[in-house]
Amino acid sequence: MDLIVVGFSHKTTPINFLENVSFLPETLPAVYQKLLGRDEIREAAILSTCNRSEIYAVVLDLHSGIQTLRSFYRDFFNLSSEDVIFQQLYHYSNDQMVNHLFSTISGLNSLVVGETQIAGQIKDAYRLASQNGGTKFILNRLFHKAFEANKRVRAETHIGEGIVSVGHAAVELAEKIFYPLKNCETLIIGAGETASLAARHLKEKGVSQIVVANRTFSKAMDLAAEVEGKAVPFEKLPDYLLRADIVISATGSPEHIFTKADIKSVLKKRVRKNVFLIDLAVPHDFDPRIRDLDSVYLYDIDDLRQIVNRNQKIRQKEAEIAKELIREEVQEFLRWLKGLQINPTIQQLRNRFEEIRQQELARFRNKVPQADWPILEEITRGMMNKMLHSPTMELKRLFEHPDGIHKISIIKQLFELDEP
Repeated sequence: MDLIVVGFSHKTTPINFLENVSFLPETLPAVYQKLLGRDEIREAAILSTCNRSEIYAVVLDLHSGIQTLRSFYRDFFNLSSEDVIFQQLYHYSNDQMVNHLFSTISGLNSLVVGETQIAGQIKDAYRLASQNGGTKFILNRLFHKAFEANKRVRAETHIGEGIVSVGHAAVELAEKIFYPLKNCETLIIGAGETASLAARHLKEKGVSQIVVANRTFSKAMDLAAEVEGKAVPFEKLPDYLLRADIVISATGSPEHIFTKADIKSVLKKRVRKNVFLIDLAVPHDFDPRIRDLDSVYLYDIDDLRQIVNRNQKIRQKEAEIAKELIREEVQEFLRWLKGLQINPTIQQLRNRFEEIRQQELARFRNKVPQADWPILEEITRGMMNKMLHSPTMELKRLFEHPDGIHKISIIKQLFELDEP
């Protein structure tokens, strides 16, 4: 028995390719039925998010188990072995697999180190795996231990603290100037990833008046619907600048959308004098000279990156502490798993040898005088014990061996011992 994970992630595969190897929720019952129908696979759990597609499994044999899951990915998603995306398929086994899961749930393998969303996604994945019969004794224990490891990392480190995206930094900065934000009128210019992230952060802060403008009106409508805001035509921007307290702009315009003269003209007509402008675009949407105007707070992406970079460095330091905590949790789980296997394996090994000894003795039952039978029993039992000494000692040493799980599996195969 071995533990393996096979899959793709943002670290190995471009994000736009990951959707080609993602398992859709509605397909999972059929997927689990096919997976668990493979003789090699004893347990399985699928983790499929926008940043990763992975199958965690308990298999009878390490190498054939890996090949089984690789073939499963290839066949299910109609890939060929020559496809670049198929060649990006990775695998980890036993101690590395456990470390990978514990690191993933703690946010160490995320695009944004320390983010918390992945923990909820893994809990959902485990729940679905359980509902579809994928998890039993081993994976149940593994995932619950992963939840404990994440809880410990969050409690004993600061890995999840600090702002690590410019969109989040923009909203946090706005809150320092206009508190509470829920009373502010906000204008989002653009509907791309950065603008969308900023809009979602505003919504999380309780802002109810969110206006979205974009050159493609349909995209503005989509984002506005997501944050329960209002979409407006791009040409109406000057009208909404007159009322907005906070303006966040992140377009792909090759030139300034607003000049110093534009904003100066707006300020003359505004009832509310102070306006907070956040320019997340590259190149700038706002002319930097706008900073010279009174009542205007203008911040660009470079200002916000200083905040983000500082917090990312803090998170990286905390990640080193988290790795040590995870290493301890991994070792604790592996000791439990090895203990679960070593003593039964030793007993199975003794039973196997005793079975052979009795079979051989039976052959000579009528050829050896009854008076000599105790001597024959003693001799064969002594031989058996001596033959068992080395494998027994080796099994006990495997309790602390990093690759002990796989070596136990090999010993069971060598001596044809039944899996529990």
